[in-house]
Amino acid sequence: MVNDRLCGAAKLAALEAAGKLFATPAEAADVLERDIKSVRAGLDRGEIPAVRVGPRWQISVKWLRRQADGVPEPETAGGAR
Repeated sequence: MVNDRLCGAAKLAALEAAGKLFATPAEAADVLERDIKSVRAGLDRGEIPAVRVGPRWQISVKWLRRQADGVPEPETAGGAR
């Protein structure tokens, strides 16, 4: 059976082409090429910046793009503590 699920750069390009600003944890897992449990653990630990809307996590597609491009996160005002 052929797996038609998009992963990595193809999934990210599809999200961007659709004009989506936020991705679900499942979509982020596809982009990051990780399993959903790893993404949920990253959300729980605060390693993946996201907002919670009701019961759902929303992960910025811009953040996913920076991860894919290997761009480091900007430092916050006042530096890291």
